[in-house]
This record gives sequence, C-alpha cells and structure tokens, in this order.
Amino acid sequence: MTFGLYKGVRYTVSFSSNDSGFAALDLLSLIPESHWSLGFITPTPFCVSLRKKCIKTEFRNPEGHFVLPVLKSIGYTKPVQMPPNIRDRTLRPIFIDDNKKRIRWGIPLQRGYFNVIFHYFQPYHKSTVVRVIINTQFSSIAGNVRFSYCPHIDGCRAPILSADSLFDRLEGVFVSGSKLQVTFVNLPNGFHAWINYVLLVRPGRFYDVTSVLTERLISLSQAYKAECIENYDLKQDLSRNCFDWFFQLVMGLNDGPSNCNCKVRGSEKASCNLIGGQCPCKKHVTGRTCSRCTGKRIIFPRCITSNSLKGILVSK
Repeated sequence: MTFGLYKGVRYTVSFSSNDSGFAALDLLSLIPESHWSLGFITPTPFCVSLRKKCIKTEFRNPEGHFVLPVLKSIGYTKPVQMPPNIRDRTLRPIFIDDNKKRIRWGIPLQRGYFNVIFHYFQPYHKSTVVRVIINTQFSSIAGNVRFSYCPHIDGCRAPILSADSLFDRLEGVFVSGSKLQVTFVNLPNGFHAWINYVLLVRPGRFYDVTSVLTERLISLSQAYKAECIENYDLKQDLSRNCFDWFFQLVMGLNDGPSNCNCKVRGSEKASCNLIGGQCPCKKHVTGRTCSRCTGKRIIFPRCITSNSLKGILVSK
C-alpha cells in the first residue's frame, strides 16, 4: 500500500482485525516508493560479494544436457527493457508478460524424453505459479512453473512441475522434430519476467535437483595453485588475489557462504571475519558467534564473575 506523506503533518497509524487472537508489532518502516523492492519483505540473494564486489557464479549442467538459447527464438525482437543489475550485458533474454507469452524455436532437436528447466530473471514480483504448455512437432503437454522472486544478477532456474501438483516435477517431456513452442497461459496482469534459455535434461541425469537449480562459484583452484602455492606450501608473500581466491575456495567446499549470525547482545557489530566467520565479541564474551561467556564467567551477556554475583546478592 502506498501513502502520500507531507512534511510538517502529523500522522496516526491504526491497526484493526476481525479475527480472534493477538499479534505483536515489532517495527513499522516507511520506505520511499522510489526505493521500494520486494527484497524488504523476502530477503533473497543478489550475489555473493567480496570486498563489495560480486563474485562470478555459474550453474551446473549435467551430462547429456541440451540448451535452447532464446537468441534462436522466432517472432521476437530483443526486449526494450533489460533485467536490472544483470551481470552479463551481452545476454538478450526474452521479455514475457500477459501480452508476450509465447517462445518458439525452429532448430533440430534431439529425440527423447527430457526434464525442462527455465533459466529466468524475475526481480520485481512475488513467487508466481504460471501454467505452461509445451508443443513439439508430434506432442503437446501441460505443466506449471514457479517463477520465484529472483533479483540475482546471474538469474535463477525453475523446472516445469506437474499440472496436478506444485511439488512434483514433470517427469519427461517427449521432444522430437525441429519445432518447440512454449506458451505461458495464465500470466497475471502486470507480471513480467525474462527467459534466458531452456535447459533440457534427460530424466536419468536429473537425480540431484539442487545441483542443477543452484548456482555455484566458478572454480579458481588452478589459479590459486599456480600463484599462491610453492613446493606444496604457501608462498611467503601472498598477493591479494590469494586471499580472495582462498575465500572463494572455502565457500565452494561448503556449497556457498554461510551467514555470520553474530549474536546482537554479545557482538560489537553484525559483520564477521571473511575467513572463518569470527564475530567481533564484546569484552568477556567468546564463541564464533559471540554466544557465551569466557572461562567461568556467568549470566550472558553481562558475563560477570561468581564473586561479583555474590556481592550483588549480599548488597540486596
């Protein structure tokens, strides 16, 4: 809901409900309309960053996959508007909305059954389920695709789901001939997204869903080995690249970065060390997230000695 507020005017905000029960209001935030995004409600990764710069990521493609880039689609020119903050400006994803909702390919296709996955950009709207109809030269099949809110600079992936369930993947679309057409049927009014490509994966290769749908950091192990390692040990004078690459390698081994989760009452600030994730703890507080007292000190986060506690009890 959008309000027009004026300087020097006092406003009162009231909440009412017809339902029984209670609710607790923790915070009311007023955000200028020009700065609004869905990220204020649904925090979603924009990128993995290091020193305020986004690190390159990529999606895994299983063996036997087949990519249909939208550059070979028919009947569309490049979109007037590109997704904001897209990393690769050479991409020309197809813009879809309730007026433009059909993508067509006219290229030779491998014959067989495939799982269909969309690579898309959707930085403006809440998660939306859209009905999809896929027509090939000799068959037609319907399903659903969930376009989640996705402000990520490298986009997101979404598989076609069963027409009868929003939780089961559509196991196998028969593809043959030289024509493939994808039609999005019930796009809500005002909804829009960009389709970058369609990934066809043979069902037998699609056993690890997470690895296919989640981006990963580009491996820098060879570069790290060449520049930072000598005689199976670290070089004496390490470049800044070595520290940055080590950070990325550690994240890669752990399937991406972990949250700092610094305890508000025990840490000096919310950010943590890039390597290891140690939070800056207050005096007499310890632990990676600054969650407990040091030594024999008690009553976190005050972390006083037992003698101090005795003194407090006696004085009272």
